Amino acid sequence: ERVERRVKAAVTVLRSLTVSAARIFALLCELCGVRADGCGAVVKGLDGRREERGGDRARGERREEEEEEDGEGVGFAALLRASKGRWLVTSPLDLRGVLGELSDHALVRIERSPDAAETIKVDLTREIALRVLAKLAL
Repeated sequence: ERVERRVKAAVTVLRSLTVSAARIFALLCELCGVRADGCGAVVKGLDGRREERGGDRARGERREEEEEEDGEGVGFAALLRASKGRWLVTSPLDLRGVLGELSDHALVRIERSPDAAETIKVDLTREIALRVLAKLAL
């Protein structure tokens, strides 16, 4: 039931944003390795037995055990190139606006390293991300 609520909330948010924003989310999922063929994962070691995570993070809090289970992310520059290549954004400012909205709704997480490099990660489990993408037909 928690998983279904999270899927429904994510779908509602993505439908309320622009089509480009939803497509950027789908692109980020693709770049992070979330695919329907079972390859890749947002969360390392996700095997279906793990409970959906999200409630604490929606308030900006992270549990320690989640720190070591982070999946792959993509750099801002790579996401910008890919987004421009698909005509989803025209400038870094456009992409930052979309990422801000997605981050505000706990769909993505932006991590900054000490050298100011940014990594953008999908902030959903693989199962939830795949269900969201299927419901949106992206």
